[in-house]
Amino acid sequence: MNSSSSHASFKQFENIFHYASLSLVPISFLSNLLMFKVFSSKNLRKLSISTYFRVISLINLYISLNWIRQFMSIHFDFKFFDKSTLICKFGLYLIYVCNGMLAWNLVAANIDRYLIIAYPNRVHFFKKHSLLIVVVLSFYNFALYSFLLIDFRLIPSQNLSNSTLLIMTCSSD
Repeated sequence: MNSSSSHASFKQFENIFHYASLSLVPISFLSNLLMFKVFSSKNLRKLSISTYFRVISLINLYISLNWIRQFMSIHFDFKFFDKSTLICKFGLYLIYVCNGMLAWNLVAANIDRYLIIAYPNRVHFFKKHSLLIVVVLSFYNFALYSFLLIDFRLIPSQNLSNSTLLIMTCSSD
């Protein structure tokens, strides 16, 4: 099999992957809106875990919207956010921060549930201060990835025919 036909078949697979994953965005958007609404209800708002899941749903909404932006940039050459290096760097920074916050919020929710179930009468910190924990985790993630704002290398787009990774890059001015 020659390299041009394998490259063409890879491009077809890549296009199918992009369009199929784009079809999941409305499902993700609706389910995260529903999750936010459910955990904002009066009965569930009293639980400390509702704070973590509301934050997780908002982060997932942002990531879904960013996937639409990436799709538009790949298939329709819509590069509104790539016009300015600063805006592009900040957008990539937010993606890294959001992914970290997703993971840490899940960890905090699991620790919260474990401590409240294992020690129901002793652990009151998580019940009353879940919003404080989310804020501390947010500051931690913003600080952890701050190097991306200071020294983020601008990588020119390369042909990644053997890779299925979606690499986000900023184009220079």
